[in-house]
Amino acid sequence: MPARTTRRLSASVGFATLVTYFVVAYVGPAIGYALFPEEILARAFFNIKPANLYTVALAPAVFGLFWYLHRQGFRLRQGSRTTMPSRFLSNLFVWYERFRLPIGLISLVLAFFYNQQGLNNVRYREIGISESGSVLLFVVVALNTLISVDLFRGLFILQPEQRTRQRVESFVLALAYLLSANSVFGVFIGLCVMVSVAAPTFFRRLLFASAAPSPLVRVRRLATLASLTAAIFMVAWLTGEGIKASSSTRVDNDILSSAGSTASDLVSNESWYKNYFFALLERSSIYYYSLRYTTNDLSEVEYFAGGHPIMLPINNLLFRADVLMGGRMRLTKPVVPSVAGLNYLLLIDNPKRFPRAGSTPGLVAAFCYSVPFPLNILACAVYMAWFARLLDVLLWRRGTNTVTLLGLMMLYMFSEPFLQSPFDLLVIFDGATLFAVLIWVLYRFEAPQYQAHRQALREQAQTGGVRPTMTGLRPAPVLGSAAYAPGLSRVIGRGR
Repeated sequence: MPARTTRRLSASVGFATLVTYFVVAYVGPAIGYALFPEEILARAFFNIKPANLYTVALAPAVFGLFWYLHRQGFRLRQGSRTTMPSRFLSNLFVWYERFRLPIGLISLVLAFFYNQQGLNNVRYREIGISESGSVLLFVVVALNTLISVDLFRGLFILQPEQRTRQRVESFVLALAYLLSANSVFGVFIGLCVMVSVAAPTFFRRLLFASAAPSPLVRVRRLATLASLTAAIFMVAWLTGEGIKASSSTRVDNDILSSAGSTASDLVSNESWYKNYFFALLERSSIYYYSLRYTTNDLSEVEYFAGGHPIMLPINNLLFRADVLMGGRMRLTKPVVPSVAGLNYLLLIDNPKRFPRAGSTPGLVAAFCYSVPFPLNILACAVYMAWFARLLDVLLWRRGTNTVTLLGLMMLYMFSEPFLQSPFDLLVIFDGATLFAVLIWVLYRFEAPQYQAHRQALREQAQTGGVRPTMTGLRPAPVLGSAAYAPGLSRVIGRGR
């Protein structure tokens, strides 16, 4: 491989994030199932289809085509850049910065009542959001999505926050996010932001590593990173399991008590570390199970879906739009509301156990459900190449620093709405879709500056100056300049 292409792939945070995704979603579970089939089957709630040649070849084929497209610098046209001018977005971000603390305080108060009413586990209940009629639930979901984008921007796009006001704002937003979290990843992100607020420069070094640290620095950073990540993830996992268990009808159905019961069950015998390992491996294998199902007989798919799977999120979109309009069209709620819900029905051994549950199929299986072979391979690889470029543009200010394992884990968690079930984003009136739209807005804001920076590096290289890397990841000397957009220095220069 040419040296330039090697630099391109190694410098691409989008490529590294999707490598992390494939390792967690497919490689790890496949190896775990091959080594410990009996332990996995004993804990699995799903019917695991046998693997065949198509199963073994599909994920590598998708990733190989994605690698080729990314290597060639493939990108989808995003339309004219004038459709969303930098001036408008700059003013929008300045307005948000001005009202960030009030938004955080309002979110914190609402999150407190949300938590006290036990709404964290609503996704595991038999009553859906549209049926609950809870205005608080709607508002908190929307605010939580806004906060998650804010936290992503603060961790990966802006410089570490040193000013007291901005650190207080981030603390309030992170606390609101934690109180209303409904998943392991949500709790993990919230706890990481808390550490970032307490020690911004320290945590930034845990997310981004310098190009060539000394061996002693490497060892010390690795030890700190491993211990902190393990501690935060253990707390997040137990809390997430507590949220899920609190939706049951047992007596100790508050989150803390349920988390304590989960921890007690986990360490109840001498082989607790094995129990934890296998439970974690089984929970992370749903994408692999979905891949195995979609590479076998798909004759039952249209029967359970009531038609083509891609119509499921569209029908759900129409139903939610009707609910928001007061039920004027009198549409009934779809029995299977999404591709994730379809995947759950096809995999689970007892669908009546959690009638509202859904199990996201992951990228490869989602395209297998919705796009016929062999177009599913091409469509999935193109989508991955587009998403990798989106991340590269968003994180272009990281300079020559590389993203650490903790940073890749957090990027993977933030990227879940894009990677779990892409076709379900068609629902529109959904927190995942709102998150994707807001991330795309950030991308449109960053793209012109990213392109200007790349062009400046090319011109410097042509005149014997700085040699550009493939993704142009060096800090622009004019960051925060009004030449980009009015008011931008107040937003980008925050914390400098």
